[in-house]
Amino acid sequence: MSRMPNVGLADAMRRADCSNSGLASRVRQVALEDGVGLSCTHVDVKRWLDGVKPRPATARFIAEALSRKAGVTFTVDDIGLASVVTPDTLERTLAHGGGMSDVGSRLLGLTRRDLADDPAALESVVVPDAWGESLIAWLLSRPEPLHVREHARPSVGKWDVEAIRATTELFANMGFQFGGGHARSALLQYYNREVVPMLDGNFSEPVGRELYAAAAEITELVAWTAYDLGRHGLAQRYFLQGLRLAQASGDRMMGGLLLADMSHQANYLGRYDQAVQLARAAQEGCRGAATATPMALFFAMEARAHAGNGNEVACARALLEAERFFSRRNPDDDPS
Repeated sequence: MSRMPNVGLADAMRRADCSNSGLASRVRQVALEDGVGLSCTHVDVKRWLDGVKPRPATARFIAEALSRKAGVTFTVDDIGLASVVTPDTLERTLAHGGGMSDVGSRLLGLTRRDLADDPAALESVVVPDAWGESLIAWLLSRPEPLHVREHARPSVGKWDVEAIRATTELFANMGFQFGGGHARSALLQYYNREVVPMLDGNFSEPVGRELYAAAAEITELVAWTAYDLGRHGLAQRYFLQGLRLAQASGDRMMGGLLLADMSHQANYLGRYDQAVQLARAAQEGCRGAATATPMALFFAMEARAHAGNGNEVACARALLEAERFFSRRNPDDDPS
């Protein structure tokens, strides 16, 4: 009987910079602390990488060993040793807080489910409360320090960031021409294998800020491809994690654009009151930080929500603000 290699475990070991022998030693130590004398060698690790499933208790020891080595939390789902999907995988991607290692872990789990076409992920539902929690966290956020990890992997430089931006532009143009679902699996593969692991990499502070901003942009694109296919639960989760990335980058305008995306989605789903809140959060959070064209977009999203609610006066007021900003726009100053 053929088995599928455990890509999740291999990714986790790479992120933790852990060899087969090193992992075996650490698993034995974790098990011993739990009162279990476990016979585990590099041969066992090779078998796990090849797709052999260890016992549930051993899977937990493996996750704990890798978490300690990497300094981030790996769940049994992250290392490919749970079922195809767990409720926790989907719930965690509704959260806004945590560091970039947490965001990376959430996105790795989500994209694996997405790539596997798992029904629980593809058919996941929108959770309206998550919008409110995230917009408040974003509005009240302050500049946060970027912790440089000198011995982390992979090593990320400015050209890696430029590659992400160029790839995002390539896939975005394909989406505009052929539809958001076109080449989505290729985009997801690139995002899962190349972009998300960089979030936990080694980089200088300036490169890190640019990396998070570029990652927010491509996360937005991944979200829109899910939206275009009607997978709104998935889209919401990607949008929310993109907002957290934008916050860490310090790019308020990018955060505002993601809130406008979520307002658009809330409008489409008939959640007009929440669409108003999301659009207003974008407006308030981007005053003095966004150029005129995005500000016009934020007010247009609010107007659209008021129209959905049948509130003509509020709709007209928001449209006038949108027109006021749009009349002052300078396309040369706008984000791409």
